[in-house]
Amino acid sequence: MPTRRRSATTRFAVAVIITKEQSRHSFSDVATLFYLVIERFAILRINTILNTLDLKDERDLSLRWQLLQFVEYIAVHYTNRILAFERINEPPVEAFENFLANDREAFADILESIAALEANQRPPLWDVTLLVNLLVTSVI
Repeated sequence: MPTRRRSATTRFAVAVIITKEQSRHSFSDVATLFYLVIERFAILRINTILNTLDLKDERDLSLRWQLLQFVEYIAVHYTNRILAFERINEPPVEAFENFLANDREAFADILESIAALEANQRPPLWDVTLLVNLLVTSVI
């Protein structure tokens, strides 16, 4: 397990560049959608919570590292799904909203769980894990 943490900005900047390189879309569209995914799914909040938890137990530290990996995967995966969903000449913001509206029921539970997490100033690792698991199961 790596001991050095990458900042969320660095982690996602690299992911945006890789996603752009694997896509026919403009960098601006990819970056915009990535930002929207990160914003709506509280990815930075999850990262911040995970990085500020005072964990001592080796299993908790390992769980945090795994969750950070899953969070990055979720952001990349949803960005790619929305890029594939996006219609020709459809602005990224509109594509994002249409994507969410297309499966409103599935995203309702996720957005409700995000709201509950954001309402808690210092959520425990367990609550973050449940949200990340919900997000992971939504992409598989």
